[in-house]
Amino acid sequence: MDDKLKFRSDKPTLRELAPYCNVKGESAVRYIRDNNRELFIQGHRDFLSDKAPFVSVRDYVFLKYPEIYVGDKIEWIELEIKKLEKDRLPVESLKKELEAKIKAVDTVADTIIEKVNRGELIGTFYDNGIDGKILYLPTNGEELKELLDGLDEIKTDGKARVISIGNHKGGVAKTTSIVNLGATLKFMGKKVLLCDMDSQGNCTSGFGYVREDFENTLIELLIKLLDDDFEEVLNRSIIRLDTDKYFDSNSKGKLDLLGNSAVVEELTEELPIHAKNLGTLERVLSELLGYVDSDYDYILIDLPPRLDLILRMAIVASNYFVFSLTAEAFAEKGIPSVIAPIVKTSKRFKRDMRHDFEILGGINNRYESNINSFIQNKVNSDNLLKENLGEDRGLLRTDVNKNKVFNESAMMGVGSALFLEPCNRAVRNYFDLTEDILEKMLEVEMTNLSK
Repeated sequence: MDDKLKFRSDKPTLRELAPYCNVKGESAVRYIRDNNRELFIQGHRDFLSDKAPFVSVRDYVFLKYPEIYVGDKIEWIELEIKKLEKDRLPVESLKKELEAKIKAVDTVADTIIEKVNRGELIGTFYDNGIDGKILYLPTNGEELKELLDGLDEIKTDGKARVISIGNHKGGVAKTTSIVNLGATLKFMGKKVLLCDMDSQGNCTSGFGYVREDFENTLIELLIKLLDDDFEEVLNRSIIRLDTDKYFDSNSKGKLDLLGNSAVVEELTEELPIHAKNLGTLERVLSELLGYVDSDYDYILIDLPPRLDLILRMAIVASNYFVFSLTAEAFAEKGIPSVIAPIVKTSKRFKRDMRHDFEILGGINNRYESNINSFIQNKVNSDNLLKENLGEDRGLLRTDVNKNKVFNESAMMGVGSALFLEPCNRAVRNYFDLTEDILEKMLEVEMTNLSK
């Protein structure tokens, strides 16, 4: 396994801990560490809860069971013992404290391990070559599982929920969002299909595939929809992504892909001509997905930066739409101009859609909270979304911070940051963003049930 895939405990710097200890600067954190241990411990706990994508099972107990894990962390006590032993100072009382704490913590940890083995919690066992196999769990895994279970209880028709992510502007991390959301859902045990509708094929190439690696692009499949053997052709064209090779986990999910390529870009432009015998063109993608939607829990559609037939197809096929935005270059006229055709299409083809359609809001990508223009642009985007869609349809809570790991994961052909560096804090952004989206979906569907 590549060194970058190591699971490890997140060790924040004193500077990073400062806001969680309600102070500014490293010296203030040092003072709290030495004089207000309780506040320092709580600050560390809050930091891990907020920032770490994965934690070891002992840290999981530290986070989730503060009534059991009272006082200093086990490794801190171990370091203190080593320091005292080096100075030849007495350590017996500390050793007794450590022994009692390990016993109490490991009793709870054993219960968590049993839950993972039974599939009640999602986790991964990782051998770092020093301590043997250690269980690591997603920090907000229980929250994600609760939302997913809630949505499963509502959905009784056996068909996938379809989510499109788009913007008429390029370079706003649409593909990054699709891939990392899909990877998160897969890791949480869901069956996910990614649909690369962009003829640039970035979603496809991000997983290391080129046109010669699969039988048909998604665009070619749309044209072949009326062929007698279409179902077989479609099944052969699905790329079964082997994401389990990156690390072991107890996840029963899967991640598949309907690919695309710039090789067929001309075919995309001529789609209305080639597909003229297919009836209402806007329904073609929906009909294609009808062949496979019972095989998946979630279908995610990566859209090109355009406002034409491809967008209309995706809207008709989708239950939900999410805008992908960045604060780098805010265009005040951009948001209303892309909202209008989406709303218009959803109303025009309401009968053809055969399901409810909701715009959930927007994703704030590539964010840098230390840049004033980004802060203001974020506020502007949020306000415009709310003005055009409603007060509860602004930007989603989680900002996806700018991080080179997203480009690196695509360049290395592993697709998602989760598969390249699972303990990178950027992964936590997408765990949290997935939670935001699932919360919105559950809210929408619970409201619809009560009507």
